[in-house]
Amino acid sequence: MIFTILGGGFGLYGYLPALIRCGHTVMLPERYRATLEQRSELKNFLKSVQWRASEDVIRDAADAMVISRRPADQTNWLRQFAATARATTIILEKPLGASPASALELLDLLAGTGKTYRVAYTFRFLPWARDLAAAVASNTPDPIDIVWKFRAHHYLHEKYTWKRRVSEGGGALRFFGIHLIGLLAELGYREVRESQCAASAPDECEKWSARFSSPGLRDCRILVDSNSSETAFRIGSTAGTSQIFGQGSPFPGAPRPDGLDNRVEVLESLCKSLSTETVPAPSWYAPSIALWEQAELVSQRDYSPRT
Repeated sequence: MIFTILGGGFGLYGYLPALIRCGHTVMLPERYRATLEQRSELKNFLKSVQWRASEDVIRDAADAMVISRRPADQTNWLRQFAATARATTIILEKPLGASPASALELLDLLAGTGKTYRVAYTFRFLPWARDLAAAVASNTPDPIDIVWKFRAHHYLHEKYTWKRRVSEGGGALRFFGIHLIGLLAELGYREVRESQCAASAPDECEKWSARFSSPGLRDCRILVDSNSSETAFRIGSTAGTSQIFGQGSPFPGAPRPDGLDNRVEVLESLCKSLSTETVPAPSWYAPSIALWEQAELVSQRDYSPRT
């Protein structure tokens, strides 16, 4: 397939290497050339790209596309071009929309086009996800705990970007926690028993905690703290019956020798799923949005200063 990429950030340093390593042709507008030339780990991909004058030209030539833009831009593009674009395959970033309602609208829109699409819920491709699936299905009564702590780039560098604004699809729940919601939806969770967001400013969610349940599965408790002095990703149980995974990040921690982003490998798996999973889209996408909506409805927002 001939892919194009809409988005000059993670689209280039994440998806571009993944697509080329999977054997796909990539067509890009000329304005992205300088970005590749300035990044040492991407220079080797320059010769593999087919360059065109503009995105408008590419839209009528590409078989497939990656949309790696903020939720508002992704929403606007899909509303305008999803039905008419030549591409029959689309990979989209998460969250699909800035809110559960807009995400469901876009999911319905995509389903109506008849195109094949994937949303970048990439935790499912990590080795620990298989161990988590086995653990939650076991007959052990104590819940599974998933703890994810880090200091997001926008807090570390005091940047007021959309990734920290809840109304634009940012925050610990909508931007980071959505990874885990997607995975839990695929594992069969359908109920949110508890959910709480905490932040020190309006329209932000620095820390999110929740408890998920479903018949036949152990309860799963989640804590995502995106403004923490600690860096950790742990999966286990307080009672010690299940110790599944623990390191600084959910993604591979060791730097790659080729200098590429550590998430390229899971993006390769996402791209390969277009051929290995012979369905237009996984059936758990809609339940994942319903689970997200529940989490927000249940959530008790606390904007008091952090302690």
